[in-house]
Amino acid sequence: MNDRPSISTPSRWLVSILIWYMLFIVVYLLGRFVVPVEWRFIAFLNNVAPYLFFPVIIGLLISLLLRAPRLSGVYLLASLVGVLWIGPALSAPFVNPPSADPDAETLQVISFNVQPDNANTEVAVDWLLGFQPEILALQDMPAPEDFEAFDALIEAYPYQATRQERSGVALFSQYPIVEAEDIMVNESPVQRAVLDIAGREVVVYNIHAWFPLNDNEGAWLPLRYDESERNQQIRDLLDIIADDESPVLLIGDLNLTEWSPIYHRIAAQLTDGYRSSSWGTGATWPVGDGTNEDLGRGYPRLFRLDYVWHSDDITSLSATVGAPLGSDHLPLIVDIAIP
Repeated sequence: MNDRPSISTPSRWLVSILIWYMLFIVVYLLGRFVVPVEWRFIAFLNNVAPYLFFPVIIGLLISLLLRAPRLSGVYLLASLVGVLWIGPALSAPFVNPPSADPDAETLQVISFNVQPDNANTEVAVDWLLGFQPEILALQDMPAPEDFEAFDALIEAYPYQATRQERSGVALFSQYPIVEAEDIMVNESPVQRAVLDIAGREVVVYNIHAWFPLNDNEGAWLPLRYDESERNQQIRDLLDIIADDESPVLLIGDLNLTEWSPIYHRIAAQLTDGYRSSSWGTGATWPVGDGTNEDLGRGYPRLFRLDYVWHSDDITSLSATVGAPLGSDHLPLIVDIAIP
């Protein structure tokens, strides 16, 4: 006679789902860390790494309720991996709170992807004027002939580098702009400006990086995902930045999340202003009231694609995400100190 307790069919299904999900997590971790591969599917999953681990906690609870000790042990281990990998990044300022020299020049920087056909441009301009940061970097600007809505910004700021026809970006500054130009980086323009901030030259790069999708619009999204052009653009730009002897700000829509390997390439050279001074995801995209992209409608805000990076001689004091302004991005606000 068999005295072992029988396992119900729903329990078997749950166990099967938990096993297959854990195999998926193991394959992803192997492809990401152990034997790094350049598969597009792994690269696509890197962007959603924190969300991949959310079901691990649920799986741990279910396996405990099912009294499956081996499965519980595996899920406990996976939970620890997620906490040790993702937890420190989301709480960095608590471990190393930002501080600055009291004599340093403090200023505010805002980065905002406007969208060329933003129907709420006037509202966005009014909102930006309410903050009127010392440095305002805009990306994905409309064509120069449609600049009327930005006349108020042009009037409010004594210095600007606008109407960059090739790059679609604009820089507004309360400090003198010594020079401004578009530089070609991997066949894509990036705005470079030198500002005189309290007698010290600071180099500002304003970028709207390559969007990591190929032109095969009929393909499944993970198969369209291709970050090679964007990654090369960023690597080439970092090589240029390495030659700058002045403090550097790299501002803009980089079209990457902080869970992508290329993020760590940037972090090896510059400091992420948001991550070093604020906690949480700081998600800026997609925004539900986006007006021109389907990805901006009806989806939760999941990713931070917008950044204010800076060299080590600059300190981030605080950072926050702004209000919806008609774009599928939210503005990013960072307060910094320059000695």
